Amino acid sequence: MPTHAVGLDVPVEEVRSVLPRVRVGGYLLATGPGGAALLPDPPRPRWGRLGERRARRLARDLAVELAAPAWHLLDQPGITRATLVTPEGAAASLDWPARRVPPAEPRAPGPVRAERQAAHRAEWERCCARLATMAGRPEQGAALAGLGHDLAGPGDEPAPGGGRADGERLLAGLCELFGLPRQLVGQSLVDQAAAHGHGAVRFEGRG
Repeated sequence: MPTHAVGLDVPVEEVRSVLPRVRVGGYLLATGPGGAALLPDPPRPRWGRLGERRARRLARDLAVELAAPAWHLLDQPGITRATLVTPEGAAASLDWPARRVPPAEPRAPGPVRAERQAAHRAEWERCCARLATMAGRPEQGAALAGLGHDLAGPGDEPAPGGGRADGERLLAGLCELFGLPRQLVGQSLVDQAAAHGHGAVRFEGRG
């Protein structure tokens, strides 16, 4: 199932208290203790886009109001993406394309291919370390990097067929690392009329 949701490691009641001040409407899910999950409204049909900008606006409003990092999680055909927004309004994203990067390079000599893969992995690990630090969980940087590589097979070769791990599995792993509720994975108001599950609360954006 596609995912287009916002999550925070903040109690639901605290999130509920700031919803009158956010600019984008949607649903607050009943997740119980351990974080909050929200589904932002999709854009009007005439725009023909998924509405990542709107979701990030919601994430930014929540991060600033609650002084806590907020995540926008996206999973759709072709891409899985996690975008972190800090209380200061800074944002950074991590992408897992449907085809792993770097692709296999059968024509390159073995040492050259290994060198390129090592450079790519080092850059990936730096990006993951930076994102984990921005999220206030620097100790999770290595584990976050592992989400992008642990299913690739020996030597960081691309997974069979050039694909990558299932998007839901990747996002579920990220939720576990950063205290986000697992319920937000597989939910998207672009693909469903309302939130799945009981107890979801509707909220309206002020802009």
